[in-house]
Amino acid sequence: MESDWVRYAIEDERGRYWTGRGFTKDERKALAYADETVIAGDMRRILKRRCKGLVRYRFVAPVMIDVYAEGPIDQEEMAWFLSQKCFVSMDGLGTGVGPGESVVLPVVDWEALRMMKGGSGRKPI
Repeated sequence: MESDWVRYAIEDERGRYWTGRGFTKDERKALAYADETVIAGDMRRILKRRCKGLVRYRFVAPVMIDVYAEGPIDQEEMAWFLSQKCFVSMDGLGTGVGPGESVVLPVVDWEALRMMKGGSGRKPI
């Protein structure tokens, strides 16, 4: 009987699976993930190791998140919620398909979350 729970595995471009310590061709030894946020974090760590010795360039781009609620929103609670439920995804992540064959690894610093000026939620839309 198959499980109703979805599980994910990390597979590299050579068809090898991440075990938690390294890669293997044996799919049965693959680390099974239930949480997309955890798998995204592990993929980032694996890809960062591949970039050792390369120059890092850091770009910042604002991302606005609209939240609609009947009452006040606690900023720290929202930062925690977003850190658990939201991540940035890219096609071809870590494959060298960025400009100049670069490896592009997006990251969000949820602890830097701030409510925008005028974004107090006092006026209904």
